[in-house]
Amino acid sequence: MQAAIIYTVKHLLFAIMVAVAAIPTASALDQRTTSQRRMFTDAEHALQQGRFSTYQRLARKLKDYPLYPYLRFEEIKRNLHRNNYKDVRRFLQDNQGTPLARRLQYLWLKSLARKHQWRMLIDNFYYTNDVALQCDFAHALLQQNQPQLAYKILEGLWKTGHSLPKQCDYPVDKWFSAGDLTQDLVWERIRLAVRSHRTRLALY
Repeated sequence: MQAAIIYTVKHLLFAIMVAVAAIPTASALDQRTTSQRRMFTDAEHALQQGRFSTYQRLARKLKDYPLYPYLRFEEIKRNLHRNNYKDVRRFLQDNQGTPLARRLQYLWLKSLARKHQWRMLIDNFYYTNDVALQCDFAHALLQQNQPQLAYKILEGLWKTGHSLPKQCDYPVDKWFSAGDLTQDLVWERIRLAVRSHRTRLALY
């Protein structure tokens, strides 16, 4: 019985020693972190300088590095003009709820508006405080034969004593031409402009 216990204890000790030996030492972890940090910086510089093959080679080695999403964000942001929307959607899904994902979605929507890709803009839009982007959304809705929703958005933006960005010119003109921009709304905007001491806007 005693021999069996000693045998079991020896095996347990051996198993513990193997497990401990498999754990990287603090020094090894520090070296790996330093190496990854250096590769991350090199990858950033390669991307900025347009050395894409070097960038991709380094990026492949950094997928488990905590700052890897920032690297991918910069890469995708630089290539938004190429319509590589599969990468955008994958990034948004993998990083859902993070500031990086929200920032990339915002930049993507602005890019879609500049390229007049209205259907894609509508399908991926999220409500934001950016008035110019909301007007782009209203523009997209008008282009996709959804005027009532566009005018509802514009009505909320209209009630201000401040000038609207140029992106609002087209949808507001359409709103006015359709007869849905009522005199009551016009006078309300004038009152708000006067209250904000913007008499030129009120006269306009």
